[in-house]
Amino acid sequence: IPAVPAISPQLDAQNKTILVTWTRPSGTYDFRFRRNTTTSTTDQTSYLETGISSGTTYVYGIRACNSVGQCSGEATTTVALAAIPASPSISASVGTGIISVTWSAPAGATSYQLTRNTVAINSTGNAYTDSAVTAGTTYTYSVKACNTLGDCSTAGSTTITYPAVPATPQLTATLNGA
Repeated sequence: IPAVPAISPQLDAQNKTILVTWTRPSGTYDFRFRRNTTTSTTDQTSYLETGISSGTTYVYGIRACNSVGQCSGEATTTVALAAIPASPSISASVGTGIISVTWSAPAGATSYQLTRNTVAINSTGNAYTDSAVTAGTTYTYSVKACNTLGDCSTAGSTTITYPAVPATPQLTATLNGA
């Protein structure tokens, strides 16, 4: 009976795939590969899972079998993908020449998508300082929390107006007795 194969998953978040590979122990004729509860026979040493989904757990098992059908114990691996994060709460405040925007960091968030009036803004972490503000202008900031697969929550939003510049006071002088 062949030895138990070594099994290894590799997550490719960008392409939303999991590549599961395993070793071929000496004396192996074929394998019994299990994906969740479905088992199949293969002579390959890899399996590509495509179209993976957030919040899903994938379980894989592999047994090495000899030419008379005697199989090793099963090696298993589990890939548990994070759910889509909750919507972040967001707030903004006015400072001198800036608007400071901050948002919560929901569980499972690994990145954020921030927009100002529907224009994407590059931002890391969970804060942004907007120095490109105009007096008397209203801005809407929206942020989505995204997981490792790039799947994002619905947006949390806030609207704030950068104050108008006060009018220059008019001074009038009257001379007494003139």
